[in-house]
Amino acid sequence: MGTIIVTDQTTIREGEKNGRAWHLRRVYATREDGSPIENNLKTFDDLPMNQPIEVEFEEGEYKGTKEYLLKDPNSKPSRGTSTAASSPKGDSGGDYSALADRVEAIERWQEQVMGELRIAVPGFMEADVPSVAPSPDPAAPSDDDIPF
Repeated sequence: MGTIIVTDQTTIREGEKNGRAWHLRRVYATREDGSPIENNLKTFDDLPMNQPIEVEFEEGEYKGTKEYLLKDPNSKPSRGTSTAASSPKGDSGGDYSALADRVEAIERWQEQVMGELRIAVPGFMEADVPSVAPSPDPAAPSDDDIPF
């Protein structure tokens, strides 16, 4: 966790998943002393601007560039789960919540990659890809026909 001051946020991607809108924002921020943070910062949260805030940093890489996903630890869960639902059998659920957050981040990343593939590769989703492996050719020799 660290303290930053958000000076600007720009939406760079947006979409909808399971009927809920999401926005990926590029974040411009400074340290508490006013020095700019030059790292590539992004968030799915709507962070307050022009005031010191505590955020969690998750380091990652996208297209060969190091970036940091920021999360407001005080924000509501983005999937709309209640505190009771985020933990199996009602226990503290710290590990479960962390896992749910990681799965959600992976799903957002997957959605982003799939969207880029749809743009970059025409007909990507419409390709004729067999759902099962083709059956072996009955005319092909079997291992029993090999003399060694």
